[in-house]
Amino acid sequence: SDQTKYDPTSKVGGALQGDSAATGVLRQLRSLLGSPSDASSTYKRLSDIGLTAQRDGTLAVNSTKLEAATTNLPELKKAFAGDGGSNAMLDGFARRYADLASKMLGTEGTITSRTQGLRDRITRNGDEQVRLQERVDRFKARMVAQYTAMDTNLSKLTALSSYVSQQMNALTAMANKTT
Repeated sequence: SDQTKYDPTSKVGGALQGDSAATGVLRQLRSLLGSPSDASSTYKRLSDIGLTAQRDGTLAVNSTKLEAATTNLPELKKAFAGDGGSNAMLDGFARRYADLASKMLGTEGTITSRTQGLRDRITRNGDEQVRLQERVDRFKARMVAQYTAMDTNLSKLTALSSYVSQQMNALTAMANKTT
């Protein structure tokens, strides 16, 4: 949650702020944490066992409820490890979290897909940087060549101007002598 939040005081967002995959993971975790399970007839919610979700995403432990729950181990085992087969409502809490982790981290999982997508984007970005640098280098080479050609032509024009000036001065001097 620290990576997806925005701090209005410093006006800085977390590295994953606005990332739909990250916010989706948080949403799914919160949803799963609050959803009931029919795996145990005694412990329908984690709060019945003594585990309550806090606003910051952590779990608060109610020691009294947790100690009472440990006295009924068969129902506690069902609540956590129950396998409902095709009926997800009969899955225990641990099984649900394991299934969610598999969905997110598996080969086609949300996080795996997003990670691969970001790696692909980084690769494309690197390729684009290389192509841009090549364009810059070609442009620079073209500009240097044009400047060199212009400088050479300017030198020729300066020499021609000097020659024409000398010829004009010589003609003026000749015309002044004859008059």
